[in-house]
Amino acid sequence: AGDAELTNEMLQSIYWMQVYNFLSNYGTYGMDTTKPLDRQVCAASEEGWTWQQYFLNVALQEWQLYNAFCQEGEAVGYEFTVDVEAVLEETRKGLEEAVAYEGFANVEQMIQYDMGPGATLDGYMQFLALMEKGYDYSAYLYEELVPTEDQIRAYYEENLALFEERGIADDGSVFVDVRHILLQ
Repeated sequence: AGDAELTNEMLQSIYWMQVYNFLSNYGTYGMDTTKPLDRQVCAASEEGWTWQQYFLNVALQEWQLYNAFCQEGEAVGYEFTVDVEAVLEETRKGLEEAVAYEGFANVEQMIQYDMGPGATLDGYMQFLALMEKGYDYSAYLYEELVPTEDQIRAYYEENLALFEERGIADDGSVFVDVRHILLQ
């Protein structure tokens, strides 16, 4: 992604964050958490990937996306509003508090337990900093997107075939083609 380089340590952290986020949001969704992810076909993949391939792809896309936002923000002179150092310090403190509670000798050991032997605190923190800055700039862009009525009308007219194909009228209503009605 531009001049940015993805390290194995960062990839390991991003990958497992994707796995844990997926499990948190969707449960197991056809995944057997007692078996290796590279031995199971992913229910969320139309390509027939394994869960490992799916999460690796999502992790790479996430890394590229946040890098793109960071690089674009820096290129246009955006002043990031997030205090990355404060976020990292708060995260470090939270991890250090969790170490004793979870029964680990140190943060590195806990991170490696949660994210595999290649994961490091440094890789995790690098991605966290990237994510915070990327999200900050993307949120700014999203807030700036307020199209005028003329822009909306022009977009609708430029994409009329697509809207008609999907049965969407210019007033926002959706047309439904009912060919038969079944009654019990």
